[in-house]
Amino acid sequence: MKNADELRPRVPLQEIRRRKVFEEAGGADFTVTAVDVKVRDTGANMTLHVASVKQGRPGVICVTVVERGGEDFYLIARHWRVAVEDWLWEFPRGMGEQGENPQTTAIRELHEETGLWAQPDTVRQLHRLHADAGVLQDDVRVMEIRLDHVSSIPVLDSVKQGGDWELEDLQWLRSADITNMIREGQLIDGLTIAAFSIREIDKRKQ
Repeated sequence: MKNADELRPRVPLQEIRRRKVFEEAGGADFTVTAVDVKVRDTGANMTLHVASVKQGRPGVICVTVVERGGEDFYLIARHWRVAVEDWLWEFPRGMGEQGENPQTTAIRELHEETGLWAQPDTVRQLHRLHADAGVLQDDVRVMEIRLDHVSSIPVLDSVKQGGDWELEDLQWLRSADITNMIREGQLIDGLTIAAFSIREIDKRKQ
C-alpha cells in the first residue's frame, strides 16, 4: 500500500532560485520575490513572483461577536483600501509583529482599530486560510473574539476620535444583516466573507 508521500501529486515545478526584486525599508516590510522555475514535464523555464508582508508572519482577521438575547452581533466597519480606491466593509484585521502569536495579534489589532480590549480566554482560532496563494505568501488566522462579558453591546462612537484614518462607520450587525450585504453586493471583501462563513459553519457544529 502506498504511503501518504507516494499518493501526494508530484510537484510540477523545479525551483531553480529565489531572488528579492523589491524590499520595502520599514513599514509593512513589503517584499516581492522572483522565483525562477523549470516545468518538469516540458523543461520550459519561467519566472513567478511572490509578494509578502512582515516576512510572511501570520496575520489575523478578527470575527468579533457579542451575543444578546440569543442572537449574535458581529463587529464590522468600512476601511479605505488604496488598492481598489474604495471603502470596503470588513472585519478588523492586521499583520502579526515579531514575537506575537495569533491570539496576541488579534487582541492588539482589535484594540488598535476599535478601542475595545479582549481577554485571552475569549479569543480562539477557528481556521486558517490563504487570501491568494497564486501571488501572496500569507497565512491568515481566523480568530473569534467573544465580548459576551460586557454588560451591553459596546458603544463605539468614541473610536473615530483615535484618528484611525482608514476606518469609518463601525457597526454591530446581525448574521442576517451581513448575509444580506453579501447577497446584495454591498460586502465584497474576500477575507471578511470567508471569515464570516467559517464562523457560521463553526457555530452550527456547536
